[in-house]
Amino acid sequence: MTRPRFVTDENFNGPLLRALRSRDQEFDAIRVVDAGRSGLDDPGVLAWAASLGRIVLSHDIRTMTAAAHDRTATGETMSGLIIVAEARAPHVLIDDLLAVAEASSAEEYVNQVVHIPFDRTTHVSECAPPEWARGHDMVTALGS
Repeated sequence: MTRPRFVTDENFNGPLLRALRSRDQEFDAIRVVDAGRSGLDDPGVLAWAASLGRIVLSHDIRTMTAAAHDRTATGETMSGLIIVAEARAPHVLIDDLLAVAEASSAEEYVNQVVHIPFDRTTHVSECAPPEWARGHDMVTALGS
């Protein structure tokens, strides 16, 4: 089981990332900006993250999700995409992201789009949502 590692896109909330790192010193995230890749478009971020074996963290539900679907539709894989809702309480987002980092493996997120916060009735270790939830708020399997 490989602990998930992350890339944050250019617009990811900096204070949220700092809070994650302060709560878990092993939370491994590279910011696109810090890596000298400012201005990289969404497909470029997904490709770069895939080359590093890292899951993308983003707040951009519209264009980043579309880029992820386009990538997998052409047969390219990705390490995963986690869409983090900005309009939710930070402590909920932090708890869910730390659960991903601490209680799951990177392999669970390959070609997956996961939405945070998790529905409170869903166990963090479940990557496949219940049948009624497929295509809605939690997890979307890509390329299947």
